[in-house]
Amino acid sequence: MVPIGAVDITFILLSVYVSNQTNQTLYVASAMMSLGAVGTLLMALIPVPKYKLIGQYLGLASVSSYVLMLASIANNVSGYTKKIFYNGMMMIFYTVGNFLGPFVMAPRFAPHYVQGLVIYFCAMEIAALLLLFARWKMAIVNKERLAQPSDVATNVEDDLTDVQDPNFIYRL
Repeated sequence: MVPIGAVDITFILLSVYVSNQTNQTLYVASAMMSLGAVGTLLMALIPVPKYKLIGQYLGLASVSSYVLMLASIANNVSGYTKKIFYNGMMMIFYTVGNFLGPFVMAPRFAPHYVQGLVIYFCAMEIAALLLLFARWKMAIVNKERLAQPSDVATNVEDDLTDVQDPNFIYRL
């Protein structure tokens, strides 16, 4: 049996590598979230307990999307206050999700917890779609900014947000 931590680290390293090679952080994050969702669904559907481990290992792919989301915030949010706000909100919602997650696996769903796993699957797919939506919105802004370059030079000292800075290009 492969330790879960090794699988987790493998997915993180693989997703970061693919993201760096393709320069597509949000596509990779969305794909890893969807792969994790498939793993979660497999845990719900596979009847043989020893084969459920396949689903559990695939489910760990979603952890790498969290790492890529943090990288996306670091790369795509400009402005000191805004960056602190986004990082704080990410941490708060991550904590709330980890707090509420065990309640989805209620004792009344035992011993297979199919309903809880389906809820996790749906939440993960919604997250994957939201990542794609965020990427789409940022790509539109990039296209507009590249089509009409700004004549105004901006400095880091100006502490402009990514929305205020006409020269800011999102890393997708």
